[in-house]
Amino acid sequence: GDRTCGRGLFSISEIREIEFDEIDSEWFVTLSMVYPRKDEMIYLKESYFELLERGGWVYSPEERGLRKRFVRMIREGSVIRGKMKGRLVEVARGDYPIYRYGYAFLLPLRVGR
Repeated sequence: GDRTCGRGLFSISEIREIEFDEIDSEWFVTLSMVYPRKDEMIYLKESYFELLERGGWVYSPEERGLRKRFVRMIREGSVIRGKMKGRLVEVARGDYPIYRYGYAFLLPLRVGR
């Protein structure tokens, strides 16, 4: 299914640099799905987030028909109080381990009253 809209194999044709203003904040918005580390779960106590369950099948020239284990991840656009890093999580193992990218891509938020 998802391979028809570019979620299979692809190549990058151009990369452009983006600059953001740096601000000092304890609040962040997630631009990527995040798989938090165990020590980062405390950040979720005062945060606003939604969980997604991700699974599926491995598709690569070397591995086909291998099921990925389901993992719950923090959805893009969530607002987190605290700067989490996230981590890679192994979701399958065939001839080699298969990982899901769960590192946080965060932007600081300016929160005012």
